[in-house]
Amino acid sequence: MYGRIRTTRRAKALTGACLAAGAFALTSVSTAQAQTPLPDTHNIPTNAVTGNVTFLDNVRGVSGYSAANFIDYGGELGDFMFANGTGGLAIWSLKDPGHPSYVARVTAAQLRQPGDTQDRFYEGENMTVDAKRKLVILARDPRGFGGALTTGRSGFYIIDVKNPYDPKIVTFKEVPAGHTATCINDCQSLWSVGPYATGTPGNDPADSPLPAYSAKYGGVPVWVTDISDPKNPYTYPKPVDTKRFDGQTGYVHSVDVDRNGVAWTSGAGGVRGYHTIGTHYDPVQKKTRLATAFDPIPYAGGTTPLVKPEQDSFFGYFDHNAIHITQKVGDYPAGDLVYVTNENIVTCSQAGELKIVSLAGSYDGQGWTSTPTNPFRLKLVGHWTPWGKEGSATTGSCSAHWFTVNGNVVVQAWYGQGTRFIDVSDPANPTQVGYFRVPSGTTGVTAGSASATYWHKGYVYVADYNRGIDVLKFNGTITGTPEQGECWGGCDGAKVTYSGTADGTAGGTVPATLNLTLGPAASFPPFTPGVDATYNASATANVISTAGDALLSVADPSSTATGRLVNGAFSLPEPLTVRARNAANTGTAFNNVGSSASPLNLLTWSAPVSNDAVSLDFRQHIGANDALRTGTYSKTLTFTLSTTTP
Repeated sequence: MYGRIRTTRRAKALTGACLAAGAFALTSVSTAQAQTPLPDTHNIPTNAVTGNVTFLDNVRGVSGYSAANFIDYGGELGDFMFANGTGGLAIWSLKDPGHPSYVARVTAAQLRQPGDTQDRFYEGENMTVDAKRKLVILARDPRGFGGALTTGRSGFYIIDVKNPYDPKIVTFKEVPAGHTATCINDCQSLWSVGPYATGTPGNDPADSPLPAYSAKYGGVPVWVTDISDPKNPYTYPKPVDTKRFDGQTGYVHSVDVDRNGVAWTSGAGGVRGYHTIGTHYDPVQKKTRLATAFDPIPYAGGTTPLVKPEQDSFFGYFDHNAIHITQKVGDYPAGDLVYVTNENIVTCSQAGELKIVSLAGSYDGQGWTSTPTNPFRLKLVGHWTPWGKEGSATTGSCSAHWFTVNGNVVVQAWYGQGTRFIDVSDPANPTQVGYFRVPSGTTGVTAGSASATYWHKGYVYVADYNRGIDVLKFNGTITGTPEQGECWGGCDGAKVTYSGTADGTAGGTVPATLNLTLGPAASFPPFTPGVDATYNASATANVISTAGDALLSVADPSSTATGRLVNGAFSLPEPLTVRARNAANTGTAFNNVGSSASPLNLLTWSAPVSNDAVSLDFRQHIGANDALRTGTYSKTLTFTLSTTTP
């Protein structure tokens, strides 16, 4: 029996005070046991066109794939890769990261819902995971399972992968969007977006003029779902990121959370960033207020300019996905640049490109007040295409697609152009530094159609619609500052602070900020029945406050065995104790967790503070005669950062 602490966070409002809040879910779980790998296919690309890249392996699992993601379980289990494609979900152990071992699956047949006519999952781009609660979330496009764009069912599946060798479907939730979905606020909420229209009730038909893609403004906004209880998701009735394209609702295709916790929406009409937690100044409403996943605060962004002005159409303005770069790049200050995929499915010579744009001039809400008669456009810094470059194809579907970034090197999928490594140290002049492409025409070799590329612990994993997963090693140098833990989709667990610049006179204001960020999961050692022992676990938190004072407290909001871990109808006889420490307070004592009506105060601050590292220590005593029930003991604790002098 093991004890484990999972973390989530959320923001709340409190009359008479300001606060930020988070929650720890404490659990004890059994360790999953390894099993014999499943049979897999390894398609060796003997005809690969490659430069500065080494091919290591190919794995197939259930199908080709649109997206992948990763969860590191630590200990004996180690690292795992998850990928979704037309055949469903496949899972590989990465104990040998260069040669993934296929261990489990959830087939398309298992994902079928009443009324489905085919065993064909679609599309699950930008697959998101909750690494703390060990959940995989698959976005379902209406075109899957025999459905059509405007009549099929859209939404998402939540898959429990606490035991990665035995995945369990938790629920399927219908949502009026389902092409991609991304975790927000430590995966307590989900933002679902795309496609152009769905048959699931809830969308405004005026947002999606037909036929599809006939108007550059048509599409679906962001639908927000609370998934704090994975078995009972709740979708808010009002979508967000509406009127994104010069005052009209455009097709939102992707959501990507940067290392500062800002959520970036990409689609027809550009890229826009939102605060989804904490207190910030709202440049559109002209006031300081609390941001939530369902009522976010605009940060920066807007419509990106056309790379080819003659392509003034839906795809010309279609920004497929984006990553906000929080580091300094070249002469551009940290936080100024956004890398963007423009997807345009035309001939190779005119296909969509990688764009680099500057956020300068967009921090006052300009991207939310743009109109057709008075349009606002971001500045195009640079762009890049493989057309005419070494190792490139001349025919087929060649558009840019999903990418990830490590330091100043972008690795990007380009459909038939394969995987491209692009050095953006000079953002105005991106340069190819490596490539890998599998063309057609060789017997026994499956041609490539790369969908997404992922830096992961020194390797590059390519989700390919045709081939499955290719494993590559980049032989070049990672320029710039390599990331401390690569991330994509949701990067709010790996934060770095940054400073921005704005035009105008010297000076500035500090927005009211009260931010509590909970760190990675922590684990208790195994609970041993019949032995008197005290078990310890620890986690971390980060505190940012611009208030005159601040208080960190913790409470158990449950009315069941308040302050104690529970396992169904059973609870531990002794209470859970907690303490918090920072550099200024190293000798704090353990105390029992209180109720919501009487929370336990942990730490105080008498002045503003930035990035104060806090250690959260948990202690549980088990007596020799304490009866322990087989299974999982758990309890959710709410940590609150508050102030009386904001």
